[in-house]
Amino acid sequence: MFLDLLQKVSTHVEGVQGCLLLDRDAVSIAEQVLPAHAEMLSSLAVELTHALRLLARNGALEQTGPCHEFLFRMQHVTALGMSLQGEHVLLVALEAGADIERARRMLTLLCPWVERLL
Repeated sequence: MFLDLLQKVSTHVEGVQGCLLLDRDAVSIAEQVLPAHAEMLSSLAVELTHALRLLARNGALEQTGPCHEFLFRMQHVTALGMSLQGEHVLLVALEAGADIERARRMLTLLCPWVERLL
């Protein structure tokens, strides 16, 4: 069910290294990942979800409100994520130079569908 939705991101956005549906503890619920990037994306998912938990725990989000979307740009990968129902994260990893706005639009379109299935 989730795999079909994640596959749509990979199909419609050029440069996707992987798309993952995670819980807040970085446990993968579903993933569509290129084999060459699986280990890197697994580590990245753990670190990004940990950063979100730290922000919430330290009270940084109390003044600004909950995180709905985040973007991390690194040298070789860009990670774009959206929070779902406060307990899950839809994450897409893109190679450098990929169309971030197209990926953002795809995630925005998919989030309601994924939330209904959760």
